[in-house]
Amino acid sequence: MLTYRQLLEKSNRKVLNNLIMEKTLKDLSHKGYDADKLKLTAEATERAYNRVVDSMLSKPFKWAEYSIILDLLEDAMYDEKTFENTGEKYKYVAVHYYNSSAKMLPKDADTEEFNDLKYHKFTGFGLCPWNDYVDCDVVITPEAVIYLGNEHLLEKIAAEILWEQTFYGFEESDTVTFKEELNKRVKEIEDGTAELFELDPNTFEFKKIKKKTAKKKTAKKKK
Repeated sequence: MLTYRQLLEKSNRKVLNNLIMEKTLKDLSHKGYDADKLKLTAEATERAYNRVVDSMLSKPFKWAEYSIILDLLEDAMYDEKTFENTGEKYKYVAVHYYNSSAKMLPKDADTEEFNDLKYHKFTGFGLCPWNDYVDCDVVITPEAVIYLGNEHLLEKIAAEILWEQTFYGFEESDTVTFKEELNKRVKEIEDGTAELFELDPNTFEFKKIKKKTAKKKTAKKKK
C-alpha cells in the first residue's frame, strides 16, 4: 500500500502531466474556448499542477489517521439546458477520505460535530489542509482499477487525487479562502440573513426568495 506522497514520488511526471492535460482539455472543451485560448489555458494549468506536486512533496511528514479511497460510481446524466434526466448513466472515479472506524453521529450533533471527520466513513478532503492527507494511505477498489486500466495505473491514481485536491484552486490558500466563505454562508443561512434563490421550472431562471418578516403582535386595549 502506498501513500499519496509515495504515489507522487513514483509517478512519471511527464505521464502524470499528460493525464492531467487530458482531463483539463476535456473539461475546457465544454466552455467554447478557441484553439489559442485553449492552448494558453492548458499550459498555465500544467504549470499550476506541477507547483502543486512540488508543494506536496515538500511537506513535512505527518501521520494520517484516515485513508484516501478511489471507487467507481455511477450517476444519472442530465440535459445541460433543461436539467431533465436523460435516462442515461455515466461512470466515474470518486475520490474520498475513508475512515474505516467512523463513529455514530450524535442525534443532536451541532455544526462542529457534523463536520468532524471521525463521524463520517466517506467524506471529501478538498477543503482540508494539504499536509493532513499527503501521507494518507491510498486505497482503490477492484472496480476502479478495471475502469482505469493497468497501464500507467500509478499516474492515473495520482491524477484523480490531484484533480479532486485542486477543485477549489491550485494554492492551499484558495481552499482556506473558500472554506471561510462557505462557513460564512452557512452561518447566514442558520441566522436567517442569507439571500436565497429558487429555480423557476418554466423559465429556468433563478429568482430571489422573499424573506418572511414576522409581524409584531400588539396587545388589544381593554374597553
